[in-house]
Amino acid sequence: MRGSLVRAIVAVTCLGFSFGLTKGAASDQSYTFYGTIAAIDLAAHTLTIKAGGRSLVFHITPETHISSQSGYVSLDRIKIGRSASVIMRLGEGNVGIAVSILLDLNASPSDYLKLFAARTVDGSVVSGLAVKDYVAYRPRGDGWSGSPTMENTYHDGVFLLEVRPDGTVSEVKMIKSMGYAELNLHAIRWFKQWRFKPNTVTEVQIPKSYRQSKY
Repeated sequence: MRGSLVRAIVAVTCLGFSFGLTKGAASDQSYTFYGTIAAIDLAAHTLTIKAGGRSLVFHITPETHISSQSGYVSLDRIKIGRSASVIMRLGEGNVGIAVSILLDLNASPSDYLKLFAARTVDGSVVSGLAVKDYVAYRPRGDGWSGSPTMENTYHDGVFLLEVRPDGTVSEVKMIKSMGYAELNLHAIRWFKQWRFKPNTVTEVQIPKSYRQSKY
């Protein structure tokens, strides 16, 4: 199964959905879309992303939360070509209202971001920022204190988490080693503490990096 997921990750750069839902009154139900920002209209307060070969327009309100990995982002700082994950609800007349927008400001799309991927219970593969929407709990810190022999270096690995129906992690497999057995084992123990929304994903691929620096 791991091989099939990895091949799907390479083939899928974004996951898109159509707003082909029943027209009518507004709904509190939310939907998640992941793609590349194609247009921003500051006057109309809209943002357009390309996902699955389609252009999807989202209306931005004062309640829309816009952020990146480093915190709040104002609408005028959003750049065309960046990747974004949009959580949307339907407004009156089937209009897509952006509830929150999570941006990757550093790359378009980030090679690191592409390493995040998940297989849903229906067999679909989502990647990049969209994976965040399936996470129910992520340990705040991994508690790693490091080793003097590893200072001023980066250690990057990739791990595959197999997920039970209740959202707990049953097994963690190493796809790419971090170069040190103790780092790999520490990352595996940390990933086993993650929790995902029940009955949403069967396996999740996540990169992990450690950096040691002198002070």
